[in-house]
Amino acid sequence: MPRAMRSARLRQEASWQTRFESLLETLEDSEQQQVATELQALVAEQQDFAARQGVVGNTFNGPAAVQVGNHNQQENRFNIASYLPAPIGPRVVLQVSNSIPVYDLPDGSQDLGDHFVSVEAVNTGDQPIAITSWGIELPGDRRMFVTRGENWATPLPHVLAPGAPPARFLIRADELRRVEREQRIPYAQMRPYVGLADGTVIHADRSVPLAN
Repeated sequence: MPRAMRSARLRQEASWQTRFESLLETLEDSEQQQVATELQALVAEQQDFAARQGVVGNTFNGPAAVQVGNHNQQENRFNIASYLPAPIGPRVVLQVSNSIPVYDLPDGSQDLGDHFVSVEAVNTGDQPIAITSWGIELPGDRRMFVTRGENWATPLPHVLAPGAPPARFLIRADELRRVEREQRIPYAQMRPYVGLADGTVIHADRSVPLAN
């Protein structure tokens, strides 16, 4: 995990721990137990979601409380970090498909636009991340960089927040057909990718959906 992301994660954990500890310490014993039970249920729900998304390394260490006091006065201090799953950071997933826009004409008819290959990026994690570049990876560690996108595609750089609508990137299918024809590279070896601000490169779930 990059140092900046790790530092942000630690700050986030400390902030939420302080908030929840302050809340719990203002409650009666019976209310503390109820809130603790609800927190555990929330953790279980989030862990189940993370498991469905294929997240690994998400830990939960069980409830923990330290009781201190002298004789008739006691004070409960809860370690809220024990109730909360560790943040998973950003998690970008790419899907690739064919796209042909349809335009409405003044006479009420419709006209088909050019054929594009569309790449959509979603963030299924719990922290935002910036997409700084995208393109098509070719054999021999070569890449086609798309520096000028269509005006209806997502401009770069773009901050992709968790749960936000997908970022959408487009390349004309004719450009890929030209590469296949001139460089004799099969479509199966053309794989879309995005570059993230932390230096990570994320690849699409499959190659470009064109037929040789």
